[in-house]
Formats: sequence, C-alpha cells, structure tokens
Amino acid sequence: LEGCCAYMGDEAFDLGKWRWQAWDGRAALMPRSDNAWLRMAKISSDRYRAAGVACLNPWTGLGRDIIPPLLVRPLDLHPNAFGGEPCTRRIIVANDTGFSWGGMHLQIGLLAGGRTLWSNERIPAQVGPGELRELTVTLHPPVVETITATTLVMRLRWDHYSGPMEIARHEEPLWICPRARLSGAPAAEVAMIDAVNGATAKAFAALGMAVPPGACDDAALAGKRLLVIGEGAIAKADLAAVARFAEAGGQVLILHQETLEPFVPGLPEIDPRHAASMTWRHDAGHPALAALADGQLRWWRPYHLVATRSLVRPSAGPAGSAAASGGRFGMHWSPLVELRHGRGAVTLCQYLLCDRIELEPVARHILVETVRAALASKPRAPAPALRLTPGVTKAVRTALTECSVWTTDELAGPGPVLVDARTPPEAAALATLRAEVEAGGALWLRGLDATSVAGVAALLPWTPGFAPLTAGDMGAARRSDHRLISGLGAADFAWSRSRKATAPLGGPAMILPSDGAAVTLIEPALLVALPLGKGVVLIDQLAWDAALVVETERVTRIVSCLARNLGAGFRIVAGKRYRFTGVDLASQANRGFVDEQAGDGGGGWTDQGNKDLRYFRINHTGRLNGAGGPN
Repeated sequence: LEGCCAYMGDEAFDLGKWRWQAWDGRAALMPRSDNAWLRMAKISSDRYRAAGVACLNPWTGLGRDIIPPLLVRPLDLHPNAFGGEPCTRRIIVANDTGFSWGGMHLQIGLLAGGRTLWSNERIPAQVGPGELRELTVTLHPPVVETITATTLVMRLRWDHYSGPMEIARHEEPLWICPRARLSGAPAAEVAMIDAVNGATAKAFAALGMAVPPGACDDAALAGKRLLVIGEGAIAKADLAAVARFAEAGGQVLILHQETLEPFVPGLPEIDPRHAASMTWRHDAGHPALAALADGQLRWWRPYHLVATRSLVRPSAGPAGSAAASGGRFGMHWSPLVELRHGRGAVTLCQYLLCDRIELEPVARHILVETVRAALASKPRAPAPALRLTPGVTKAVRTALTECSVWTTDELAGPGPVLVDARTPPEAAALATLRAEVEAGGALWLRGLDATSVAGVAALLPWTPGFAPLTAGDMGAARRSDHRLISGLGAADFAWSRSRKATAPLGGPAMILPSDGAAVTLIEPALLVALPLGKGVVLIDQLAWDAALVVETERVTRIVSCLARNLGAGFRIVAGKRYRFTGVDLASQANRGFVDEQAGDGGGGWTDQGNKDLRYFRINHTGRLNGAGGPN
C-alpha cells in the first residue's frame, strides 16, 4: 500500500472503502469513478497512447474503460485556472475502432450547478481508423470573486444524420480562481530576507506588497509581526535572532529552501530527494488550505510539480503537517508544516510558490493566505502541560514521554486533562473537570467500555453504546476534518504489514447517538469528538500505548497530534543531530558485476564469464541489464 501513496494518498489505506469495491475495478461491471488507482491507470495509458505505444490490458479493470477504442482526454492535468483569463489544455483524440466517423468534433464546456459557464460547441477533431490526434484547446473561464468549482466536460461527437451524437466523453473537476492579492496588508509589519536574485521580494511586489529585503537581527525585527525568509535565503538569516523573534510572539514564514538548520526544537528535516506532483490536506482548517480542495493541490502549472525537497513529515513533537504527500514509504513527507514556538510560530513551506504566482492560481492563493493569516495572528501564551489524573497508566505515560508531550500530575491550573475511565477520579474531581470543559476546556478520555462507562458518566451527556471490532482489523480511515484530528490521515492508523495486523487497534468502537452531537473522527469509531458546553471531550479508544514498540512512528505521530490539537505543550530535550555524507569505497568495493572473459583471473564476480550479475536489476556498470544501453 505504501508504494501507491504517491498518487492515491491516504485513500490507499481506506480499508473500509476497498471492502466494497475492487482495487483494480475488475469485479465491477461499472468501475467506481472515485477509485484513484484506476484514475492513475487511465492517465498513464493515455500518455503511452499519445507517444505511439500499443496498449494491451488483460489484467487491470475493464479494458474498454481504461483503454477505450474511442478516446478524448487531456494530456495536461492542471486543475486550476484564473477567472477571466484564457488558458490552454492539450487534448488527445483517438480512434481505434476501425470505423470512419464523419464530421468528428469536440464540444467542450465548463459547468457548475447545472449552468453552462462557458462552452465551445464545435472544435474540429477528425481522426481516421487507427489514428490519434493531439489538439490544443483554449478555455475561457469566467471572472469569479471566490474559488468556484466547475466540471470540465469534453464530448467527442460525430455528425449523424439525425444530429450530432456523442461517441466518447471525459469529465474532470476544474476550479476557477480569482487573482489573490496582498493589497492593503500592512507591509510595514513585515521583515524579509531574500536570496541574491530577489525572487521573493519580486513575487510580493507582484502581489501588491512592496517589502524591501533587509537584515535579520534583533534590531531589524523589532516591531515586526512577520518575518519572511525568502526562497533559498536561509543562509543569510541570523537563526538565533529568528528563534527569539518567534518565541516572543512573532510569526516566521520560511519559503522553499535547499537546506534547513534546526534553530528551534522540533523542526523537521528536508529530504532533498523527494518531490511531489500530488499532495493532500491534513489540516483542512489551515488558513492557506481552508478554501481549497485536495484536487487543487496537485499537477500545478507549468510542469505538474507542486513541491520539491519535501519536508520529512513530523512523527513526534510540536510540529504538525498541514498537508502530506506520499512515496515509496507511505505518507512520509509534507510540503507545509507549522510549529508553535513560545508565543509565536514557524511555518515551513516547500510548495513551489514565488515563480508560479503568475501561472498557477493555487500557488498564488497559498502565498497570499499564509501571509495574511500570519499578520492576523496575535502572540499566544505558551501551551500548558497536559494534566494527568492518577489512574493514567505507565504505558500511556511512556508514550507521552516519547512524544515530548509536557505532562504534569498537578490537576490544578490550565491545560487539557487526560483521564483513564478504568481508574477514574473521585466524584468531586469529575464534577470539577466537567465544569472546566463546559467553560471551554479540553478532556482526553480513554479506556471506555461497558464496565468503565458508569465511573465517568458525569463527564458525558449521554450513555454511549459499544461494538466490538472485527477480528484482524488492520487500520482505520479518517472520516472528518475536525480540528482534533488535524495532521493525521488513514496511513497513520494502518497498523499492518503484508496484509496482517501488527498490533490491535484497540476498542471497543463507539456507537453514537443519532442526533449528531458527537463527531466520528475515524472509522471504526475509535476516535470521537464530543462537544460539551464551550469545550470538547476527545474519546480515544485506540490502543496506542500497547502498539508503541511495533508501530513507533505512527503511534508517536498520533499521540503528538492529539495532544497538540487539544492544546498541550511540548518539552523537547536537546539531543545530538548528525550530518551525513558519502564515503568513497571504490578502493575496497571493487568487485565488478560483469565478467567479460571467463577464467582470466580478472573481471568480475566469480570469473565464470556470463555467469555473473550483469542482469542484476541495478548493476552499476553503465549498462542496462548488461545489454550496452544507458543505465
């Protein structure tokens, strides 16, 4: 499943979904349109066909669905367009039917809410039997004031004697976006350091905010609310001054960088090898992403890439990923991470923004909204400790310590409270806790079951029901955008290897009332958000305390996110960080993979000629499978 995350995201781990439809679509007469695996199979096949490659599909899905004889589909996948500005799309039309269809043409339109916003009723697209044709079509999205979701419809038709008849069709979402601007934002409250090329300052000027780049020290930052570290400019920053600025309540926005030094605790690392053309929201409430859909965070103009040198997704500590991207090892990377530090915050953004603002509407939107949100932020009191009631187990305490969550056994004072229902506090303490929650506090409640629920009934507005988990459940899927689950996705709850569970998920699952008072955060219902007065109760039935050893990265991410979202602080003990570099082993690692001559006392491997490793998949010989092609 991890290997599919690059193009499926957390959907790859939605086991509840795959119970009801085949992964490859073959079990369905009409394959589901919401199957990301099949969508990517179609996209890949289209490009092979456009390049002239013959396609054969005996294994995946329904052949006529993935590789239809009559085809109209786009070659570029850009999902966003500026309103009121023409944009082009490359489209392929194919005819592999063996028939000639007279008067073939395209009808293309943008539809929203049953209305046609724009259309071109007839674009010549004649292709003969066995032919494929590429067209460049100009779309004319209308002017919009807010981001507007539309459907781009492409119909391939031919002139039947009774009128035009559809013979192929393609539909996809397309979002029309206004040109976001920073006009009116207080430029005097912004400090900026920029690279030599001045790319960030130029981008801000194009957005309507003139910010002259300057120094980055305590004097230069005095009286500023936001520090922008421009793309590729981190080496020019006084990082100690940056840390002090954030700790005192300032907002720091670090745009795309090649390298990143750990100047505040909990800062994620950059992976120089990872790039992404598709990303997914993990914090739908983040100001940069709140108005966007997942489908807009992919395939940006002009080259389909949205991020390079991605951040390694935080697995423990105060940093949270607002968006995530996948690859060979699962949902392991993030282009957008926010870290609360002292009374301020540090936002790291590896999305490609400054050179895209005139081309890609969403790149422009993310930069504008991130800056506006930072300028609107006010210094906050440092996050308090998570208060633990006496019944909290040693295993839970160990997991919290591994995540650097700041905890206290002192129940008096501010901060969220963690309660284990199996060993609840006294009745008076429960009444006090309920009053705190109703006044706006947060409660983390674990260990509920049919036996323990009576002991904490004073904390709940209703008596919940319980359902056992299915034996061998391997994971849970996210089912809400509630703030308490921000930073998490289905991949974090996939506690399995090779289709076998690595650790029990926990349980029992909650049975919630039908009045909608509680919010199911994941399915099965092992995480539930329960509003109570002005506050919230998080019911947590996950057995992360028992799974810490076998699912360390996932468990620490879950615990860290839940603690952070409830408002708890972190205390990170400074440790060693290592800088890695390559070592030249050529003088010792000198056995070749290819032996040109058997028995000559030289060459490679066992000196048996072609009984060597020339066909090894990666043989480092400069040859492809020993055949003389480029490696």
